[in-house]
Amino acid sequence: MVKGYFNGTAWHNGIVQTLFSSGMLIAAMIIGLTGGLQRQFLMIALSMGLLGLCSFISGFLPATWFWVFCIAVFIMGTTSMGFNIPFTAYIQRTVPSENLGKVISLVTSIMSFAAPVGMFIAGPVSELLGVSNWMILAGILMVFVSLSCYLLTREFDIPLIKESAACGENK
Repeated sequence: MVKGYFNGTAWHNGIVQTLFSSGMLIAAMIIGLTGGLQRQFLMIALSMGLLGLCSFISGFLPATWFWVFCIAVFIMGTTSMGFNIPFTAYIQRTVPSENLGKVISLVTSIMSFAAPVGMFIAGPVSELLGVSNWMILAGILMVFVSLSCYLLTREFDIPLIKESAACGENK
């Protein structure tokens, strides 16, 4: 997108990569300090939806709006932590400790495998449709997935504060 659509250089690509990583770091610090939203599945769904929305908006940007794209990329970076942190915490909280290493290893392997598969799909599709149209399509799909995920998981989305208080009452 940086080179093909915005006619950027390696310097521009470096800015985009730095902003994405900075967004991840800042979001991780904020979630670490505040605990994030008390409803983890809501936080995951909102993060995926915001990622999709940023992708969707990025697909409509004129080629001269590189700096607006940079803001969208920064927000995209923050959303990855809004998904990963509560998802990992959920796994740690629900999987028995004797199986935790195996489950985290399996989840990490699946997520690592998803990246090249996604690139295998995104590369030819974006060549066929154009990068900006791919961003729009990917954004729509991500918003749809985030809504579906929340609708399918909301009954299990118990606020963490209530859950902690309930655990204290059972002791």
